[in-house]
Amino acid sequence: MLGLARNSKTTENMIRSGECVLNLPSAALVGAVDRLLEEIRRARMMPASTVLDLFPAMVRDLAREQGKEIEWSARGGELELDRRVLETIKDPLIHLVRNAIDHGIEPPEERAQAGKDSRGRVSLTVSSLEDGRVEVLIEDDGRGIDPERVRDAAVRTRLVTADAARELDDHEALELVYRSGLSTSPVITDVSGHGLGLAIVREQVARLEGEIGLESRRDGTRLRMVIPASIATFHGLLVRSAAQLFLVPARSTEEIL
Repeated sequence: MLGLARNSKTTENMIRSGECVLNLPSAALVGAVDRLLEEIRRARMMPASTVLDLFPAMVRDLAREQGKEIEWSARGGELELDRRVLETIKDPLIHLVRNAIDHGIEPPEERAQAGKDSRGRVSLTVSSLEDGRVEVLIEDDGRGIDPERVRDAAVRTRLVTADAARELDDHEALELVYRSGLSTSPVITDVSGHGLGLAIVREQVARLEGEIGLESRRDGTRLRMVIPASIATFHGLLVRSAAQLFLVPARSTEEIL
C-alpha cells in the first residue's frame, strides 16, 4: 500500500480491517505518512487566480452602476493556496473590494475637486511570505475612512459612550470598524451600509489563524491580511480505551509498545 511492508496484500488487509501496522519501523512509517500528507496538501493547492479572476467583471459592473471610473489591478494570481483557504477568503475579498468602490472611491467630480485623477484605483495583491504564509493587500486611492465619522457612528449605535469616543485616538477609532453593527454609511444598499462586513471579514481571517490590519488616510485605504497558504494537518495517534476513541497529539507521544 505505502511501500512499507514486504507483503503488500497483508498490509492492505490490515489497513482495511482497521488494524495498526505496528510491526513496521517507526521512522519508515512516519516518513511514509509525511509523504502521503504532502501529496494530499499539493493536491489541494490551487492558484490564487481562481478567486482573482472573479473581480474584473464585478468591478466593471459596480463602477458602471455607481457612475464611477475604476482602474482595477490584481497581482499574484500565480501563487498557490489551499483550496479551503481560498474558499474561506473569497467572500471577505469580494466584500472588501465592493466596499472600496462604494465607500472609498469618490465620484469623478468629487475627485476632480480634490485634485485627483477622475479614475480611481483599486488593487488586490497576493504575495508570498516566510513560514508558509501569504500577504493579501487591498488598496484604493479614495477618500479614506474619517475617524470622526467612525466615532459618531459608534456613539449613534451605542457601541461606546460619547465620552469614551472622545478619548479614542484615530487608530483606536479605526479599530471600531470591525465591530458588528457599525457603519459610517447613512444609506443601506445591496453593497454596503449593514454594518456587518468588516466584522465578518475579521472573523473569517481569525478562523484561519491569520492577522488583519487597516491603515487609512485622506488619500486612500490599505487593508492587509496575513494568512496561511495551506491549512495545517494535525498529526495524532488514534487509541481506544473500552468503547471510547481518543486522538493523542503525535508531539506528545514518546513511544508505542
